Amino acid sequence: MAALNYATVVWGIATAHELYHPSPLRNLDRYYGEFVRVGHALGGTDLPATKGETLDCLRSYLPKLALTHGAAQFTGPNLAQNPDVPPEAKFFDWAIRDSMPDWAADMLAYRPPHPIERAARRAATWAALNGAWAAMGPLAEFTQAQQRVANGTTVDHTEPAYVLGSDPVRNRDTVEQMV
Repeated sequence: MAALNYATVVWGIATAHELYHPSPLRNLDRYYGEFVRVGHALGGTDLPATKGETLDCLRSYLPKLALTHGAAQFTGPNLAQNPDVPPEAKFFDWAIRDSMPDWAADMLAYRPPHPIERAARRAATWAALNGAWAAMGPLAEFTQAQQRVANGTTVDHTEPAYVLGSDPVRNRDTVEQMV
């Protein structure tokens, strides 16, 4: 399940960058490959390293995925009709569903609008996201991260050291003493 969580995050970030960033990445597969370091640092193993591998990873979980009634009530037309949901959440919900792989959008009963409307919505989303960034500037955390790596880094790639199945065998008494 860690690979699914990882793939969902990296797909969302990369696709949003691809669609809405003012300077989209030229080599998305390089981005996916570098993002693997984040996944490894968080304990992931055997993570997808390209856009194609990520899509395959997401697709491989399709038989295990389910959309509950509760989750369905908070996306698409159900979200749009909910008076308790702020308009900006409804606006960005569309952008999220529009960036999903076709099979994932099908699970949420999402149908892309007419190509002209879709282009207009994407342009409005692009303007909202980039306008907010232009008004606020980069997040403090982003600026701090840039400063930390401004002169390069001496940190090696964070390849996972854990080998699946190598955990020591412990009985209950030993585990309880450790706590």
